[in-house]
Amino acid sequence: NLTARVVETMLKNYGIRHRLSSVGNPHANSRAELGVRTVKRMMRDTIGAFGQVDGVKLSRALLAVRNTPDRDTRMSPAQALLGRQLKDFLPVNKSQLMGDMWVRLADQRENALAKRIHKTKKSWEEKTRELAP
Repeated sequence: NLTARVVETMLKNYGIRHRLSSVGNPHANSRAELGVRTVKRMMRDTIGAFGQVDGVKLSRALLAVRNTPDRDTRMSPAQALLGRQLKDFLPVNKSQLMGDMWVRLADQRENALAKRIHKTKKSWEEKTRELAP
């Protein structure tokens, strides 16, 4: 077995079961193979006529992959990692670009500002009077 004792201990502590498979059996690690195939396809589609990678096309393709929901979990990698969609080139509702934490924070800020504005308005109204038309 070619794994270090430290790595085995860490995996055991975190409850991770390390499965070993042979290099010549791509079916054993199908998710990794699928990822490699996706990146190879992106690279093939973004290489220009003179063999140079088009950075704009590649970043758009990576962004599309990060925002594409998984068939099983119905969550994109960005949603799983950040709790929100990433802003890309397709129009989306702005609420989808904010994670739950940021929405709650914006609501709390709005409530705090409303209280402060209400207090300020009251103090202004105390020193004012109605003007005759």
